[in-house]
Amino acid sequence: MSELTLPEERVLGAIEHLNREHQQTLLTFARVLADAAWAQSATLTALDARGLDLLVTDGNGRQETRRLEFQQPIQDVEQLRQALMQLADRADPPDSLQRVATARVATPKAVRYLKALCNHFDRKAAATYDDVSGRIQFSFGDCELRADADALLITVRAESDTMFRRVKDVVADHLVRFGNKEELVVNWVEAEA
Repeated sequence: MSELTLPEERVLGAIEHLNREHQQTLLTFARVLADAAWAQSATLTALDARGLDLLVTDGNGRQETRRLEFQQPIQDVEQLRQALMQLADRADPPDSLQRVATARVATPKAVRYLKALCNHFDRKAAATYDDVSGRIQFSFGDCELRADADALLITVRAESDTMFRRVKDVVADHLVRFGNKEELVVNWVEAEA
């Protein structure tokens, strides 16, 4: 296997995180990208600069290791993140069905969080805002923000299940981290398809 220029504990941490937090994504990788439509579970067992190995099982004793190659060798955490997002995009391409979710996050600091989110993501996405509204256009979905006196109103949209999960997770995770002293809670309400 090719070597990552990351400490072994970072690689092991990434494997543990993906197995714990992204089980459905790994299963989709196995079913769609690794030609294992029969898979009932997938566990990331190895990660190197050129790709990853999944242990794929069917629940009846069948187990196989499947290799997924990255489009190009990776060397650092940012390249790993991008390679995993490319795999996710290949596994669940846009289907032109708009998925929409909204959240109302109670906070008297809605304007502050709106600006913080837009400023933070402006380095990696197209973000614009004024004193009461903002918009972030990710490569995997869109986020609209509106600040009221007592809440931040969020609407996210995406065109695949994986992208939809990603846009909800990214926005909620960052907002909760930015407002950790307030213990903000983001409860998504999904619109009917």
